[in-house]
Amino acid sequence: MQSCDDVKISTDASGLIRWVSSIPTCLCGHLSVYSLPRTSLSAAAQLANALDTSNFDEAERLLAPDCIYTIQNKRYDGAATIVDAYRSSDTWAQTHIDCIEYDSSLQLLDDGRVEITYLDRLAHEHRCIQVLTFNEDDRVVHIEHIDIEGEPEALKAFFDSVGLKR
Repeated sequence: MQSCDDVKISTDASGLIRWVSSIPTCLCGHLSVYSLPRTSLSAAAQLANALDTSNFDEAERLLAPDCIYTIQNKRYDGAATIVDAYRSSDTWAQTHIDCIEYDSSLQLLDDGRVEITYLDRLAHEHRCIQVLTFNEDDRVVHIEHIDIEGEPEALKAFFDSVGLKR
């Protein structure tokens, strides 16, 4: 198992918070982002880290009980249902893919929402965006999944090339 020192946080030239965590070995959840002031940006960073480290209990704690998650033509209602969807994706990936590395970047939007760009490296890099809306307690009340043009098709082509069905 990796120590907390093996998970890095930094900001890139544009000021986005970035980190890379190797999954599934670093599951400690201790990340220096927790020392940031409690804001929507730090709450989003905590959520992204919880998902990147498969810490689904922490992820659920960061979601409002009535949170809504929209992805493509699907809608998930409630923190537990949303976390089950993330857990299901993670379980499938851990079962079918030898090595996964997650990378995320965050940006505070002008309207107070936070945009997370996820990068999944599996031998193929896949990117998607999720935009988070927060309540007054800095808990996530809405997650909007946005596919980046060409990414779903490229991921499907990769899965087809290695014989994976999802």
